[in-house]
Amino acid sequence: MTTAIDIEKNKSFVQKLGKSPLIWLLVFLPLLDFGCRVIKPLQFVAIKNFRPIEFDSWVSKFPPYLDSKIRPDVLIVGSSLPMAAFALADKKFAESKSAEDQDGLRTYTEAAVFKKGMLEKLGISARVENFSCAGGMVSDTYIFLKRLIDEGRIPRMVLYGISPRDFVDNMMPPLGQSPLFEVVSDWGFEIPKEGLSTPQYLSCICANYSYYYKTRRKHRNVLTAITADALGRPRDLFTASHNRHNENRLDLPTGEQEKETKETAAPANNPVETDLHWYKKRYNPLNTDRFENETAYLKKLVTLCENHQVILVLIGMPLTEPNKKLMPPQLVSSYVEALAGVQDNNQVKWVDLANTSSFAPQDFSDSAHLNRVGSMKFQKLLLEKMANMAIRPGPQRRESTPKMF
Repeated sequence: MTTAIDIEKNKSFVQKLGKSPLIWLLVFLPLLDFGCRVIKPLQFVAIKNFRPIEFDSWVSKFPPYLDSKIRPDVLIVGSSLPMAAFALADKKFAESKSAEDQDGLRTYTEAAVFKKGMLEKLGISARVENFSCAGGMVSDTYIFLKRLIDEGRIPRMVLYGISPRDFVDNMMPPLGQSPLFEVVSDWGFEIPKEGLSTPQYLSCICANYSYYYKTRRKHRNVLTAITADALGRPRDLFTASHNRHNENRLDLPTGEQEKETKETAAPANNPVETDLHWYKKRYNPLNTDRFENETAYLKKLVTLCENHQVILVLIGMPLTEPNKKLMPPQLVSSYVEALAGVQDNNQVKWVDLANTSSFAPQDFSDSAHLNRVGSMKFQKLLLEKMANMAIRPGPQRRESTPKMF
């Protein structure tokens, strides 16, 4: 029997809970996350850099494709290297205004010249789609392909233009927080534990389950930018430091100013030198932990293709000699070892276009990306090697029934 004393005790307990900051925090955070996920407040921000990631040209082509339920026969994946190598050869793309900017290249999904070449050289009529991603890592390729396969949209062949940068890139977000990973991955997506510290692993888990956690940096940057602009202050410590640094540089002799500028700034009006400047930062210092985790994803990618009878063609992408010289020796040896470790699988075909004398400096638009002439040469060599090696897509599959949920 409940007494008046018991009722008072219960009221007192409830009142204490109501005054607990922890309880309010536990209530507030899920509501905040739910509100951000449903409303997506960043979509109302006019500043391009702060828009939701799904509207960013880096990955904007992926959400509509994932919603379309289209199944490709041949899927092109990888970074901006294969993106350029397959897109720039297309007359439709090369002669359009979109070819003049990076956004146009990132959102182009066709490979008309290669599709025609497959029919002429291999006698295969196939739906070829270019879903490479600028800055794409091995882990990004895996999650995208797994998403398609989980939905029953199994390609017959995957062409993966690969390079050492796919395993290490100091300028890309940590594992599990890349733009493509954020757009494609399901909540609770599997992440390998090997090589991740406890804080890194917990961060990946939180990023998978919480929309706000994944986008917290963008929300914070927007609020900081708005507040700083309103107060007429620098938006961050880097900007403030940079401004003070420039003021201090006025006290330096002219020769020292020029020397410092040359050492710290990316070269202007020289695509090759500018590209090399950034690739040096991508390769160095070598992130061995990231390399090991991306290698784990390469093995998972091979297993995924093996389980679903998908032919995986790994294409060594050509690079200029100056670019190769920036790589630490350990990166080169580890990269060769990682590729050698998966070539015994029957589903994997290795086509090496990286170690060939067929490409000259004039075939590149910078230190790594092929131009239109280089792109056409690349596709011709690839088709010839595929014909000589008798590389054919996997078994023809019927169109799968789209999932309702």
